[in-house]
Amino acid sequence: MKKNLVLYSKNWEKLEQRFYLLTDRLFKNKYWPKGKYIAYLTIWGMYPRFLEDKTFQVPHVHKEKKYVNVVIAHEMLHFKFYDYFLKNYSKYNKRKNDFLIWHTSEIFNAIVQNMPSWFKEFGAMVKVYPEHKKVIKRLQEKHNKKAFLTEKS
Repeated sequence: MKKNLVLYSKNWEKLEQRFYLLTDRLFKNKYWPKGKYIAYLTIWGMYPRFLEDKTFQVPHVHKEKKYVNVVIAHEMLHFKFYDYFLKNYSKYNKRKNDFLIWHTSEIFNAIVQNMPSWFKEFGAMVKVYPEHKKVIKRLQEKHNKKAFLTEKS
């Protein structure tokens, strides 16, 4: 695990600045909400993130070592999205809307991370939850956005 942690850290450092440039273009600012921004290794097949302190989990091992960068970017993008969304759409900042916001966040991340500019930097597409594929396709068609889709495994 230590060996992978060092490798993942080095791989992320190579992409980190480009990730911030991409998010700056999306959100038109360099502000990030306060938090720890720490990735922890996990043995589980899911990678939760914690909005309260801005920590998240990444796989301790992955067959595609560089795919961990996609996971890191995905979780980091959640922090930026939630901050933006809840500030600009505060009426949704109620417990009953948690699941709706989570779905919206996942759809947003899938569209963004599968855009050619993100694919160019990360070399891999983020996986899409099957229940989001139809919504993503409709949004792409409606707004003439080109993005890639893959299935969530």
